[in-house]
Amino acid sequence: MSRIDVLKKHYEPRLEKYDENSKVLDWESADAQNKRFRAMTDNISLHGKSVLDVGCGCGDLYNLINDEFKDSDYTGVDILKKMVDRAVVEYPDAQFFCADIFSSDFCADDNLGCASFDITYTSGIFNLNAGNNEDFLKKAVPVLADLADEAFIFNLLDPASPDRDDNYFYYEPEKAVELAEPLSSKIVKIEGYLANDYTLICYK
Repeated sequence: MSRIDVLKKHYEPRLEKYDENSKVLDWESADAQNKRFRAMTDNISLHGKSVLDVGCGCGDLYNLINDEFKDSDYTGVDILKKMVDRAVVEYPDAQFFCADIFSSDFCADDNLGCASFDITYTSGIFNLNAGNNEDFLKKAVPVLADLADEAFIFNLLDPASPDRDDNYFYYEPEKAVELAEPLSSKIVKIEGYLANDYTLICYK
């Protein structure tokens, strides 16, 4: 089964089942989702910055950024059209696109093309165990870096999580740092906001 098929199978029924966006996205709670966002927004200024939210889901990051960084420029992108459709309904003032930024033909996309952003951010796209997560992570991180002029930011589930589940993918922080180091001038690891999660802010 392809990665997109795994994502469709997991998330599309949740779009039908749940009204609460955090449940659609399979987070423990809205608070846990927000704490993951805060790991970025509390540790790097987004004032005047363009932000690409990769795997934007229902677009909830836009709500936080629009409240606190009104001079920023937010763009959300997700591989699932039904997810993007929901985001557009939830946040009609934001820019959302359905695209696979990790595909070889992404630069041919009429909407996003090969644009660059000050900051690329992704939350949770590496969490669902699709059977090839490590290979996908190694492919995805350089793309996030290439699209960012100033910093690329991503989170992962920590193998030290007290409630590990085989349906999810966990990655050692040291290995994640090692993966991002050749693409970064400085890496800041944010932890402690949740027991099962960490965030890497990787400056170009």
